[in-house]
Amino acid sequence: MNVSKDALSDPYCNMLLDLIEEYDGEAIVFNDDLAEYIRQTHSGIPLVASNIKPATDFLNAWAGCANESEYYRRLLESYDRIVIRSEAALDGKIRKSLRDIADRCEIIVNPRCIPDCPHCLDHYKNIERKMEDKEHKAGCYYSDEDDPRIYSMSLREEQLRELAAEGFTQFKIEGRNISPDLFTRYCMSFILGKEKSEEIQSAMDNREIFELLLLMTQKAAGTL
Repeated sequence: MNVSKDALSDPYCNMLLDLIEEYDGEAIVFNDDLAEYIRQTHSGIPLVASNIKPATDFLNAWAGCANESEYYRRLLESYDRIVIRSEAALDGKIRKSLRDIADRCEIIVNPRCIPDCPHCLDHYKNIERKMEDKEHKAGCYYSDEDDPRIYSMSLREEQLRELAAEGFTQFKIEGRNISPDLFTRYCMSFILGKEKSEEIQSAMDNREIFELLLLMTQKAAGTL
């Protein structure tokens, strides 16, 4: 999340930027200095404002903006696309104010946190720590499965259809730091639809079938 200006000249990272630009990739960025550096040195790389920005800036009164909608529009002055908060995606009033820029907004369909979480910045810092320490706990402090607020912002099929009808068609599945088992559950539920959810759950309880589903998901994602 924090990138020093001296680190911007790192040869290995700049080699990665060369490859991203050559193969039509994109960069999801939190640090504004890094975004500006990529814009200046690799102008062909589309920049996506990470969901960490709005998820934490709402704690800071929207960084001087009048409201959440104005905040997103200011982000789009520096970024090609933005990831809006799941809270905003579920708020009809905010969605209506963003419809003219809906094609530049991305929405996470399975957030694993409580609405307006007061510890969201610490959660993301913990994800960085986990990259260095595999035993470190990452994610929401309210990750107790018994807490009804967890997964309360996950989108159902009918909500996805409603969002798509309004022009919001850029969706993302969260899962960078979860187990392959859980991520496969997410992927397969969206691929196969709501009517298959019970079959998926049953398959997950059968290790042999689960490994087959995992293999299918990896092939679909192009990782094999």
